[in-house]
Amino acid sequence: MEIDNDRATELGFALISITATTNHGATRAWKGLDWDLLDEMYERGWIFNPVGKAKSVELTPDGQVVAERLRSLHLSRSTGVEDTVRKLEEGMWQARTRFDPEWLTQHLHPEFVEFGRSGRVYSYDTLFPPIASEFDCQLPLPNFRVAHFDRLVVLATYDSQVSFGDTVEHAHRTSTWIYSGCYWQMRMHQGTAFDPEIKSQRQ
Repeated sequence: MEIDNDRATELGFALISITATTNHGATRAWKGLDWDLLDEMYERGWIFNPVGKAKSVELTPDGQVVAERLRSLHLSRSTGVEDTVRKLEEGMWQARTRFDPEWLTQHLHPEFVEFGRSGRVYSYDTLFPPIASEFDCQLPLPNFRVAHFDRLVVLATYDSQVSFGDTVEHAHRTSTWIYSGCYWQMRMHQGTAFDPEIKSQRQ
């Protein structure tokens, strides 16, 4: 993963500034992290007990996983987020993930709502337990794009071509993804049917 050094420097400076104090006209900050932040990391299970003489802290196995996610979210170039959201969006169109309750729990927001291609409205609760059905979606998703609202919210747009037996359905799709602190979660999804033979309805 390529690190955005400008953003890393800004975040690092923001963190050390938490300890800043001003005395006799000079403002100074500790080069290490604030102890309250380290205690919070310990409480969350990301690091082992930081109390001691060691100048470093040891990451727990869970902490290593969280660290990778946070680096991807806050410090990677924008392509890292786009690739992550693309994989998650395509996961919604693959049976091994789409019908996996654990995967859906991680990547659907508790307040999820979908305005479907058919006109039906779906909520988080209506998708559990997942009802498996045969379908075949064209992958990679055509015309896939990601627009950033900020570092924690993105909008994905694309076209879907899904086959159910002999029936092929086309739709323009939009999804809003929010970073929850551990996972990217789909907050809203909408599908609008279109006919690819009608030029005015193509992207």
